[in-house]
Amino acid sequence: MMTKYLFPLFACCLLMVACQNKPADNSQPADQQNAEPQEVPQGAVDPEPTGEPSEIDGKYTLESMEYNGQNMALYKDSEVSLVLDRGKASGKGSCNPYHSRFTVETGGQISFSELASGRMHCDGLMTQESRFFELLKNAQTYTQAAETRLVITASNGKIFLVKS
Repeated sequence: MMTKYLFPLFACCLLMVACQNKPADNSQPADQQNAEPQEVPQGAVDPEPTGEPSEIDGKYTLESMEYNGQNMALYKDSEVSLVLDRGKASGKGSCNPYHSRFTVETGGQISFSELASGRMHCDGLMTQESRFFELLKNAQTYTQAAETRLVITASNGKIFLVKS
């Protein structure tokens, strides 16, 4: 008689385990795993631009990255974007949308607040995305060339962007 109830209970448990999200990419060193952005809460609203326009406002596409002194090869079909608009930063990492706030100071200084991002897992793209987010988080200065290129320098690398 008890076996009549054990099979459905076992099936439900098995189904719950099978439906769990795919685990995060743990191929990165432990210190980089904590650098991932916060998950965007359900129903969270992208912050509206509130600051003054800056000279670097615009939509940019990632051209290349330098991480810890090494040039990173970018995945061919991944588009990474950064939109700067009056203190609001947003865009698409290699896999997930993100948003943040940014401030620019005289002398070419730039900083980003904590990034909020989706938590979707995309095979092969997570290292590129987490390093891009880490470089934004550690941003210190920026330089602009010919109004079409933006270089953001962080404590551990550089992000090379082209205006799109």
